[in-house]
Amino acid sequence: MDVFLSYAAEDRDRARQVAEALKECGWSVWWDRNIVAGEAFDQTIERQLESAKCVVVLWSNASVASEWVKNEAASAAERQVLVPALLDDVKIPLEFRRRQTANLLEWEGNASHEGFQALREGVAARVGAEVVAPAPQASAPVSHPVKQLPLQRWGIVAGSVALIALASWGIRTWITAPPDQPTSGSLDSSRGLPAPDAKGKGPRAPSKVVSVSGGHSVDSPAPLAFGALHKVTLERNETIYFQLVTAANAFTIIEDVRLQNRERGNLQTKLSILDTDGGVVQSDIIRFNELDVGYRKTVSFSVKQPVRFGFKLVNVGSRSSDVWLTVTPEGQKQFLPFFGEVVPRPWPAGKDAAGTLEKIEDAYYLVRLPRGENRVILDFTNAKRERSNLQGYLAVLAADGGAQEEILHLNELDTTYRMVGSISVKTDEPLILRLQNNGSTAINYNLRIASAR
Repeated sequence: MDVFLSYAAEDRDRARQVAEALKECGWSVWWDRNIVAGEAFDQTIERQLESAKCVVVLWSNASVASEWVKNEAASAAERQVLVPALLDDVKIPLEFRRRQTANLLEWEGNASHEGFQALREGVAARVGAEVVAPAPQASAPVSHPVKQLPLQRWGIVAGSVALIALASWGIRTWITAPPDQPTSGSLDSSRGLPAPDAKGKGPRAPSKVVSVSGGHSVDSPAPLAFGALHKVTLERNETIYFQLVTAANAFTIIEDVRLQNRERGNLQTKLSILDTDGGVVQSDIIRFNELDVGYRKTVSFSVKQPVRFGFKLVNVGSRSSDVWLTVTPEGQKQFLPFFGEVVPRPWPAGKDAAGTLEKIEDAYYLVRLPRGENRVILDFTNAKRERSNLQGYLAVLAADGGAQEEILHLNELDTTYRMVGSISVKTDEPLILRLQNNGSTAINYNLRIASAR
């Protein structure tokens, strides 16, 4: 089953409309059920929820107050298959607010509606099955047709978000240099990680980065080589085109975006996949709309036959941004440093993670946590022991650096403050923790993690 539709009973008619529209796209949808209040999942609903490739949650006046819907959303978020959509102008529950949400406030069933297109793209990115776009009305023009390639009719698999694929191999082989792109940092041979710098701020492994200038149009794209980090600076509304130099039918895209002034702001870029003629194969396969100083997103993509692909990258934000774009062969076990240089520090064995973060500074840690609930305790303290606005967050990332999910968030006027939360782990795979100080003064932090059992 492709899609599990989560909604409140009061929204059944609107849920039916969404379900039918998704079915028109070629997906199987499980939705026709009555939601009955209760503390435990019904066995049938739980089975469908756990087996679905994608869970679409419809947020409305009724569903934001429904424990049932919130539980289903939390379950989907844990499996990284959640695709939220907004039916009413409501405040989404806190733990789900940072996720990009399709806006269906004015949607009346039209497949060309921008909000429904965003929903369809979100589902396609997780289902990993051939998508059949709804046929337009005879009188309606087709604004963005997908070109048919000469190889054969496309069987597009708009790839599922690249999550953790590292269970069968250890930390030592987890971080490796891309082919012909060796890292230049010294290595801690006991872990296969770059050694921390002299200030102890964290390991940096500057990889060979290919700098790309602007001005590459759809007819003169910049060459894009597998495994290489390509860096470009984009001004507001600037567009650049790339093309793979090697044909492929399955690959992973890794995109890092950071504001050039290194200040916290709105990161906004869009990346689309093109065919050899420059026609759009998959629009906005990666879309940034994050309030941060830097961020990573990853996605996988595949088709039936190898071909050379192009890419269209647009900065739709109001500030200049640096973008690192990398394409790797599907299944390649490789970690790429964040922003071409930053590698997570190994978690200190038997100790808490502690240190100092300057204004708008991050610390990344690589950690393996036991299965189940893990208790997290984070202390932020003004470095000068003065009363100030303590601001920051703790997030958990997949082992490839994507799929960031905020665990703790702080915005308090104080000298020192403690936050307590939990991380639920279902496998023995490694995770990355990202700790950020986004306040105006330096802070000391102490991060403790222990099994809740």
